[in-house]
Amino acid sequence: MLVPGVVLLLLWFVCGLHGAIPDVCQDGTGDGGNGQPCDCWRTPDGNLTVDCSYRGWVSIHPFPIDTSVLNLTHNNITRIEYVDFDRLDHLQELILTGNELQCDDQLVDFKSWLLNLKSVTSSVIVTGAICDNSIYSGQEVTEAMFGLPDRNCYGCNDATSNDGCTSISQCYPRTTCQNKVIFQANGEVNINKTCELTKDCLSSAAATNGESCRQVDGSTSVCVYCCQGTLCNKELNTINANYTFPFRAPLPVATEPPSTETAPMTSPSPLGTTEQSTIPITNDIPITNSPDSTCFSEVTLGDTGVITWPATGVNQTVTVPCPYNTIGVGMSFACRTCFWNDSNGPSFWEDPDTDNCSSASNVLKELINIQITEENVLDVSSTLESVTSYPASLKADDVTNAVGVLSSLLRTLKLYPVKGREIFKDSMATAFQMTSVRFEELVNSQIINRTTSRLLYLINEFTIQVPLINSTQLTSESRAVDVIIVDARDQSEESILFGGSQSGEDDDVKPFILRNETSPGNGTDLLGYIHVPSRLLQDAGVYLSTCQFLLYQQTTYFNAITTSVESQTDGFKSTSDNVTGTVLNSAVISASVGNLTLTDLAKPVRIHLQVLRTQSADNPQCVFWDVNANDFQGGWSTEGCSLISELTNSETVVCECDHLTNFAMLMDIYNKGEPLDPVHAQILSVLSYIGCSISIVALALTILTLGCFREEPKYRADGSGSFNTGKNGKARADRHTNILVHLSVALALSNIAFLVNTLTVELGLEESVCIGMAAATHYSLLASMAWMALEAFNMYLALVLVFDKYYSRFMMKMCLFGWGTPFVIVAVTFGINFPENYGLYNGLCWLSRIPFYASFLAPVSVVLLFNLVIFLVVTLQLCKMRRRNISQSRRNFDLRAQFKACASITVLFGLTWFFALFGIGEANLAFSYLFVIFNTTQGFNIFVFQCLLKPSIRQRWMRLLGMQHGDISSSTKSSASCGKDSKNEGIVNAAELFKISEPNGIDNPICNDQS
Repeated sequence: MLVPGVVLLLLWFVCGLHGAIPDVCQDGTGDGGNGQPCDCWRTPDGNLTVDCSYRGWVSIHPFPIDTSVLNLTHNNITRIEYVDFDRLDHLQELILTGNELQCDDQLVDFKSWLLNLKSVTSSVIVTGAICDNSIYSGQEVTEAMFGLPDRNCYGCNDATSNDGCTSISQCYPRTTCQNKVIFQANGEVNINKTCELTKDCLSSAAATNGESCRQVDGSTSVCVYCCQGTLCNKELNTINANYTFPFRAPLPVATEPPSTETAPMTSPSPLGTTEQSTIPITNDIPITNSPDSTCFSEVTLGDTGVITWPATGVNQTVTVPCPYNTIGVGMSFACRTCFWNDSNGPSFWEDPDTDNCSSASNVLKELINIQITEENVLDVSSTLESVTSYPASLKADDVTNAVGVLSSLLRTLKLYPVKGREIFKDSMATAFQMTSVRFEELVNSQIINRTTSRLLYLINEFTIQVPLINSTQLTSESRAVDVIIVDARDQSEESILFGGSQSGEDDDVKPFILRNETSPGNGTDLLGYIHVPSRLLQDAGVYLSTCQFLLYQQTTYFNAITTSVESQTDGFKSTSDNVTGTVLNSAVISASVGNLTLTDLAKPVRIHLQVLRTQSADNPQCVFWDVNANDFQGGWSTEGCSLISELTNSETVVCECDHLTNFAMLMDIYNKGEPLDPVHAQILSVLSYIGCSISIVALALTILTLGCFREEPKYRADGSGSFNTGKNGKARADRHTNILVHLSVALALSNIAFLVNTLTVELGLEESVCIGMAAATHYSLLASMAWMALEAFNMYLALVLVFDKYYSRFMMKMCLFGWGTPFVIVAVTFGINFPENYGLYNGLCWLSRIPFYASFLAPVSVVLLFNLVIFLVVTLQLCKMRRRNISQSRRNFDLRAQFKACASITVLFGLTWFFALFGIGEANLAFSYLFVIFNTTQGFNIFVFQCLLKPSIRQRWMRLLGMQHGDISSSTKSSASCGKDSKNEGIVNAAELFKISEPNGIDNPICNDQS
């Protein structure tokens, strides 16, 4: 017994040199925990329970290898690494409730381990494995749809080694790579790999492994496991290069528990084969890697694609295949080294060495120039699918090259029909992946080379030209585009209904085909469907071959084209979600019969579309994609399509069209009502230009008049019978005149800014000029609204608060508010998210959607509400004054004079802006005309009411022009002599500032019978 004892001492010594790992039952948790030992006890049947709840763990620490129950409740565990699996395999129960598991690509190995627990004979019971990150919060790890970006499964059928598994297929989130390994009694191995639904794979694994896996009697052993991620493909049946499932190979008959056993560890060789080495593991001395001595698994993204680096020990270099390989050159490799921090800190990865890897751009350039033959066509299609699998790295030129390769592949469908299905499958996968290319790159590519229009054309042509060999139907599914192609030559008597329904917890859309049905029935969550009547198929006659149906769940391509068209039309940037325009508010569903163009159908096709956005959306329009629109770029058109209003509701829109193509539904977002007729739009534009021009001239005359002909201060009688100006009589007149001058300047600037703005758009000046004009227009309009509010405030002081009061530096404060507040608002808007807040929107250099609401509509609404309240108060006060004066003078109430006073105040307060808020629904056109007429002529109306209709100012102009001689002061004195009632003298003085001349030409409405 001496030798085994020496071996044990030696092993303990070696472990001590590398830092002995504490036992959680004895020495506590050490780093990454609160240091408290776990509670450990054995049940009467000898099972060891380790309770490490509330210990602050961030990762799983070493626990006794004979532990049966491990309770990790309410720790801070976010990751569970492969180094923990060897010990977790020996558990009977693992409790993870209350941890912070981050369901992302770094947890995919643990997810695969959980999936396969049902496949192991003595499986571990795991509870509380719940995702805690925002995307999958509350979902079980096995149900959450996360995994590595590369889900390729290298399929094979009865391969004798892993090298025989070369058929690449992409496993989508609801599927896994099913690995079925048969260990023959003679030692041979047969491997079968394919993508299967996760639930089907798990069912197969549970049924197979319980009966025929881990055979110990020398008979054939069959093991099935399910895996997600690239590492599924590296070994016969492992999920990680350093871990194998317990049922990896048939176990020998064991007569007694050995003191040590050998566990295989695997590592990938540069040639993709498997090399194995062994290390001793004992039940008495647990050996595991410290987290600090291992670089955790990591995924890097870049121009060379998505690379997954497996967990690697310190001072070791791992080599992985490059994501993209050039055809005919062979496989290239990337490498990366895990280093140890010199200051006893944690291990860390160095930067990846990908110098030998080709970028997506380089591979696409090579593919576009390659000569496609029958021998390499599948290599080209699979390489294209692979190189577009990380679309975030693709630029506009890359999109153009990818579409060029797709165009070359389309020509091979008829040349090599036997390989047509594989070519079609890879091409559809490429088209699906490219919907995730950055939107601005798709738009730029469309502007330069019309690439997105070509891509839509190619998708349609692939569905027409793909051969149906030995089958009557071909289906391609993805999360972007679903395709079903049916052979309809012998089924012309049947109508066809095609659609897509959401099924499952992940809302995955499944396409379907129904024969002789007009509705898919109830109980399904439909994204949309189209019914093709049998009459249409019969009319095709001998030309009837196949029917092609497509469902675009992601409408990225259509949005990119419409955005590029708007951008080219406007000359500057635009958005795919136009504030005042219509947006695509449904999936796009397409139907076609062979390569026939069917129009003016006797019996129209009916399309049902689910409304995607129900809030702030109105006025649905049935449209189709007209490939000839916008100079053959494509665009939406309503021709031949109509809305079935009696079948349409807030969630579903029903359309009928007399032709076959891509159908969808548009809706008004944010602005209600139908778009203006082009004729009315042109008329409104002309009226705007005329009104603004007239107002600019009128406002200039107003400023000149008020500057040259200031009104005399109003006189009133004092107690001695003499006349004086009162305490603040001249101040009142100056305040009113000064505010009116500032308002006129602000309105003139806003009219000039509008005209220059439209000129900027017409001339197509550079974007910086447009941004500057947008900010100038924004400022001038806000300044105009601010001075309208100040005009209302001053009138309130004069007519409601009639007692004279001195306000220090009154006009300085008014100017700070009137000119300063708009400047602050524009500066904040300009500084936040520059330059996206200003630009060309809806044919005008203006604000984008959110800034429009926050920095323009909100302050304008506040001003209008304030002015409306002051208008009501002032109007009521003027009415009281007139009625009081009428009772004193025994005159009739002059309704026309009251109306003129109200009209003058309405113009000064800018209340005609309310017409813009009332332009909703069917009243949109009428209120648009009212808004344009009254608002563009606001400056002219101010000149009329505040200058032309005031006799004193009119007389001064006539005298200046030599049309009148005499002293105009007599009228002023006559007016002054009327202030005899001391109770009303304050009101009389204030009213003089804002009066409108009476019909008989007498200025003072109180004194006209008392002269």
